Amino acid sequence: MDKTTTVIGIDCSPRAPSNSGRMLGEVLRSLGRDRRLKVAEQVRLADERIDCLGCEQCYQTLGYHGDGIDRVLSLMKESDVILMATPTCFGMPPALGVVVLDRADPLWRYGQQLKGKLGAVIVNGATDPAGDPSVRQCADNMINFFEQQEMPCVQPVHLGGTFAYPEQRFPDPLPADTKGALEQLADGIRQWVGSR
Repeated sequence: MDKTTTVIGIDCSPRAPSNSGRMLGEVLRSLGRDRRLKVAEQVRLADERIDCLGCEQCYQTLGYHGDGIDRVLSLMKESDVILMATPTCFGMPPALGVVVLDRADPLWRYGQQLKGKLGAVIVNGATDPAGDPSVRQCADNMINFFEQQEMPCVQPVHLGGTFAYPEQRFPDPLPADTKGALEQLADGIRQWVGSR
């Protein structure tokens, strides 16, 4: 490998601070300790100005509206690894995450601009994923997005019990099993980097 692999982390949660952002940060810190990897940025979508109304104007302008999503799409195009962390809302990411997926369509439509990048996802929900199909369904929907873009993917992380409200957040430090699952995701990304 002749260059550093860059990683962008995208927090799709509308809340601050968010469990998604916290777990995303955990993985990015782990990856940042690897000399082969450079974390480009941890983007919090809730901090971006978003002017998307679903008007499909981006098909005429190749995805550009002049808002914060344009900046995120540019970072995605410049990065080698796209790691998204999201809560689940009825088996989908919340509206902010859906906007990114929708607005990335022209990147697929006009030249497969994300093709070959690695996709990775952390999905957290209020209940144990074994008993809540919406967590797995959300991860599957995110993976489908990556696959449509012809991006290889690492095994997603499904986490439960990460309620939205402050009194229900994961304890600090994160439980050992949660840290272990996040480290497995980081290891999957490192394995991909080593195979390039």
